[in-house]
Amino acid sequence: MTASRRDGLTAYPTNRVILLKNRNCPYCNGEFSDALPPTKEHVVGRKFVPKGTLNAAFNLVLRACARCNGIKADLENDISVITMHPDTLGRFPMDDARLRDEVARKAQNAFSRRTGKPVAVGEPPFVIRGKIGSALEMTFTMRSPPQADENRQFLLARLQLQGFFFFLTYKEDIQRGHFWLGDFRPLLAVRREDWGNPQLAWFENETKDWLPRLNAITADRFYKVWIRRKDEAAKVWAWAIEWNQSFRLAGLFGMDDAVELHVAGMPPLKFDTLHGTGNDWLKVRTEVPLAPEHDTLFDWDEIEEAA
Repeated sequence: MTASRRDGLTAYPTNRVILLKNRNCPYCNGEFSDALPPTKEHVVGRKFVPKGTLNAAFNLVLRACARCNGIKADLENDISVITMHPDTLGRFPMDDARLRDEVARKAQNAFSRRTGKPVAVGEPPFVIRGKIGSALEMTFTMRSPPQADENRQFLLARLQLQGFFFFLTYKEDIQRGHFWLGDFRPLLAVRREDWGNPQLAWFENETKDWLPRLNAITADRFYKVWIRRKDEAAKVWAWAIEWNQSFRLAGLFGMDDAVELHVAGMPPLKFDTLHGTGNDWLKVRTEVPLAPEHDTLFDWDEIEEAA
């Protein structure tokens, strides 16, 4: 993890783990005791990214209660392999044997919380039937790669961000960190095929000049995260996360009024009606890809990569 020294931030070695011996859980704030013993917690789960990519790489390891640790591990279980899974055409985000091997190894044993079936099975087919005139009937079958429940994605993102924010505010003398004040407001979670959508473009433009507070790129670029603050006095922060080079999530946290003020400027997404008769209708949105030369969400001036 690195940060620009011009911003008054500290650069950490890219090949070391930061270990906190905190006295309270960074997720629920429970005080550790005989009744609530601590467990070892990797903020970036070692099984969340392809096997081996966190060896000799930055990570944040702290102590969490068993309940919170278990909740986070359960979220990581299927979301991990879903975010590594190829798209509808069988394309992986990059030609990497580690990625292919990990999906092949995990997809049969990780169960989608949406379908209750192995991730390898994918989503159930979606069938549309309709008529053209009085004689011609048409049937369309649509399939998609496995999908992660959006609420579960945002909960996992929140826990990861809580771990990093805890570290940002951690005081060694009392072995404690802090929690942000106010609301956690996720804005979007999108697959790689839609990284150019107008909401993500708006978010990047809206926050590009905010003050950096954390930037981490680790696990051989299979995990990225940043946190920024509007300004030193502002009560609103922005965050972005990239999982396994396939999913991006973004949002805000802070005092409710300040957060809502920024959210109000986000453009709506345009949907087209694919099929509609009476109360039976289907709306779709065309995904917008992002050309590599225009992909700057995780590019910061004067900041070196941590991997």
